[in-house]
Amino acid sequence: MHCVILRSPFLRTDRKSRILLSSHYSTTCMNKSKDGGGGGGAGAGNVHDHMLPVSDDLFRHCTIPKTVSVIGAPMTYGQPFVGTDAGPTLIREAGLLTKLTALGWRVEDLPDLDFERMKTTSSEKEGGIQSSSAKNSLIVGPGTQKLADIVEHSMKEGRFPLILGGDHSIGIGSLAGILRARPDTGIIWVDAHADLNTPAISESGNL
Repeated sequence: MHCVILRSPFLRTDRKSRILLSSHYSTTCMNKSKDGGGGGGAGAGNVHDHMLPVSDDLFRHCTIPKTVSVIGAPMTYGQPFVGTDAGPTLIREAGLLTKLTALGWRVEDLPDLDFERMKTTSSEKEGGIQSSSAKNSLIVGPGTQKLADIVEHSMKEGRFPLILGGDHSIGIGSLAGILRARPDTGIIWVDAHADLNTPAISESGNL
């Protein structure tokens, strides 16, 4: 077992990285390597979601044992409402990590990105130009850059990045990081809106 420590100054220090192991992998991975079969329990290969194709190629870019990197992105500055920054904490408290391990995944739970610190840092810098038609662009820009860096690193290490938001602007960093690591990735965007505006044509300025 190993843990990647990301030494970014913009990771929250009140939460440390941790690794959760699925007990399923302690037997199943070895069994698969010996006889090609799976083991018992609620692991990959035993729990079949009929909404998804059952195929060994589904997560072919992940190393074995398959590891999901949970990345908290409590961004709230890309829109005017409060509460979106509570998303990562609430999703974890609802049992996300336990559910992932029950499905056979090894979980790397990373500290949340510290967007509050980025806000302070960006306000101290000189020379930046705040867009009049994109909310808090001097904060959202660096924030999504840091998110993109972590997502890219996760994918290049063979992990599956699971990003917990956070407002819509985290899509910028999420997709940028994924496409850096794997430029041929296809995107399926499911939303009530297309979210394809630019600052020049956006009526709200939301990111």
